[in-house]
Amino acid sequence: MNRIDRISAVLIHLQSKQIVKASELAERFGVSKRTIYRDIRSLEEAGVPLGGEAGVGYYLSDSYHLPPVSLTREEAGAFIVAAKLMEKHTDFSVNQQFQSGLTKIRSVLRNADKDYLANIEDQIAVLKASDRSGARSSNPFFALIMQAMNEGKVVEIEYVSGYTKEETKRDVEPYNLWFYSMNWHLIGYCRKRKGYRDFRMDRIKSVTITGHRYEKPVSFSIEHYYEEMMKNQELYSAQLLIDEEVYPHIQNSRYYFGFIDEQKVGNKYKMNFLVNDLRYLAKWIITLGNHVEVLKSSALNGLILSEIEILSAHYSKKL
Repeated sequence: MNRIDRISAVLIHLQSKQIVKASELAERFGVSKRTIYRDIRSLEEAGVPLGGEAGVGYYLSDSYHLPPVSLTREEAGAFIVAAKLMEKHTDFSVNQQFQSGLTKIRSVLRNADKDYLANIEDQIAVLKASDRSGARSSNPFFALIMQAMNEGKVVEIEYVSGYTKEETKRDVEPYNLWFYSMNWHLIGYCRKRKGYRDFRMDRIKSVTITGHRYEKPVSFSIEHYYEEMMKNQELYSAQLLIDEEVYPHIQNSRYYFGFIDEQKVGNKYKMNFLVNDLRYLAKWIITLGNHVEVLKSSALNGLILSEIEILSAHYSKKL
């Protein structure tokens, strides 16, 4: 991106938020903060009414508005990709709102770009989430929780435990909506348990926004929460030697079993895994037959033999 294009993009970015930090702009455009400072000065010299506060960020005057900005063909295409992902991996109500917004975007495109989107739309597909996944369940609570987060209000939820199936009422300070392990999760502070908790969205039976307010701790971040969650899990390492013959067929599936890294050794691949359930990994290894060898983890070898014995006993009954 040349300097003129970047400065224009910086101006658009500034209009997208009330306050923008120089560090955010530097990361967004892959340049140094010093370069961003020069770009800001160029905008000021061009008459753009910019304000700034040390340690806070830059902002545009409320009276300043850019004329309508047109999308490039590539940007419009990116929205189609996002729409396909939204369709398969978000709640129905959220997807509905996204599709409505996308229709408005389409309406202002040039005819040639409308034709381009129509042509590529049917050529992009996303695999439907598993029926076991809560990613696409009809969940009416996304909008309520997002409203509560925006207003800084506590929500009262009815929640069903995944283990005991016990239904309880909780007062929760909602901090983040987080998608992982093929499910949406509400991360927040549970006033009943007096600590941060993870609530799977498909196990929430009702949500009520209360009149009680809260302030999200400045120190809280979803990244730190994830790191702490991983530290508190008992993890097991394993090293496998995979034949080249089956290597192409496990490129995607290995990530579901804690794959970390690999090293090519002759015509085989040495792979490292980190999992919280060795039996889960053992069952996957069995599907690879004699094309895999366990290099490290005697416990894993024992579990594989145990699973084979269970299978053998099961199918021996059929003979």
